Order: sequence, then structure tokens, then C-alpha cells
Amino acid sequence: MRDVIVDTNLTQADKTDNDEHFELSHHAQTRMSQRSINLGEVQSVLQHGRVIHSRRARFYVVGHKDVERFSHAGIDVRALENIQVVVDEISNRILTVYRNRNFRQIRPTSRRERGLH
Repeated sequence: MRDVIVDTNLTQADKTDNDEHFELSHHAQTRMSQRSINLGEVQSVLQHGRVIHSRRARFYVVGHKDVERFSHAGIDVRALENIQVVVDEISNRILTVYRNRNFRQIRPTSRRERGLH
């Protein structure tokens, strides 16, 4: 399990070796507000979610299979189901947050990017 810190001030925070620091962009804050996804849910997805590398970004996702897997371990993540958090690979900035059942859209579409997946 990952330790996660989300910085909402858009400044560089003090970083420790054990924590992953994420910077929340203004766009992501707006989308979270519009989609009724709170910061606690985003932190939980970053901590418990599956990571998919695609399109030069990291997608942290919690799908139906993840919910089942965590329920067997005694962790209730049903509220996080289908939430996807898109993070820039280089800057660790959260670009956007949304709910979507279709994970196929994450897969790269061009041949050039298939090698990155």
C-alpha cells in the first residue's frame, strides 16, 4: 500500500522518501467539484488503485475487480468504484479526475504509443 500526500497549494512540498507527493492542478480541482469527487476519495484511489501507464501519463483506477479483491481483504472501497485519476508521469501533477466504467479508453490508440503501454 502506498502512502499518499496531495498538495492542493500548487507549491513544492517537503518530500520524504516514504510518501508519494502529488500536486493537484486547478483543472483537476474544478473537475472534482463538478463531478462530486472529494479529496479523500482521490487520495484513496491513489493509495489503493491499480496503476496503468498509458499516453505518457499514469492512470490510477479502481474497478469492479479491485472492489471485489479489497472486499476479500476486509477493505470497503465500493465508493471508489470506477473513479480514475490521471497523473502526469514527469511532474506528478494530477491532471484530471473522473468516473468511467470503460477502461479500454485508457489503452493507447496509435502504434507508436503501444510500446509504452
